[in-house]
Amino acid sequence: IGSSFMTPGLKSVGGTIMTGDTTNSGQLPNPDLKPESGIGIDGGFDFALPYNIIFTLRGFSISVDDAIIDNVVSQNPSQTMSVNAGKTSSNGIEIEVKQKILKNSEWFANFTYMKSKVENPYDTDQDGATVPFSPEMVANAGISYNAPFGFSVTPSVNYNDGYYDSSSKTGRKYFKPGLTLNANIALTIIKNEKSKVSCFGQFYNITNNKYEMPWQFMDTGFSVTGGLRVEF
Repeated sequence: IGSSFMTPGLKSVGGTIMTGDTTNSGQLPNPDLKPESGIGIDGGFDFALPYNIIFTLRGFSISVDDAIIDNVVSQNPSQTMSVNAGKTSSNGIEIEVKQKILKNSEWFANFTYMKSKVENPYDTDQDGATVPFSPEMVANAGISYNAPFGFSVTPSVNYNDGYYDSSSKTGRKYFKPGLTLNANIALTIIKNEKSKVSCFGQFYNITNNKYEMPWQFMDTGFSVTGGLRVEF
């Protein structure tokens, strides 16, 4: 159980463009923002089952008063504004199953279900809406292999069932990323008692799923990030 308190950020209060600007993209100012406060509760269990299976179950509940959220107020030009959306609540469960199938490999799968809600009796357009950028369902599944000579590879599939870009029930837009296939690969080059050097590659969206994103963006599709990692 934990409590939180957050004051509005400078970008939210002052914005990046002037009030009434209808030609430039950016963040509109909102100097009347109030700080938000909240409380979060979560708990769960890890179960060790036969055949090297680990089953995890977790439940959570998060509520925030005077929640500060970013609403998309214009798609062209792309403009957002931070607003106090009354009270928000997010309740859900997380389930994970993983199993060690060989000495150096295991499979895993996890699923998160979350129901979020905005409670703002002063604004009927927001009251009862879903919290922006909060998908209801997210799932991941994959296999992790670690070779004795320092090579590791983890291919995984990610599913996101979509989210809204605003708490305005009349002005919001729905975005659904769907499925993406990713992979992380690493190879240890040097390893001793004091340091470790490895090269790595992160392969994102291998199937080149160019889904629509907020603010008139599109996912760039397949991309690769690589480099050297030095640990002391």
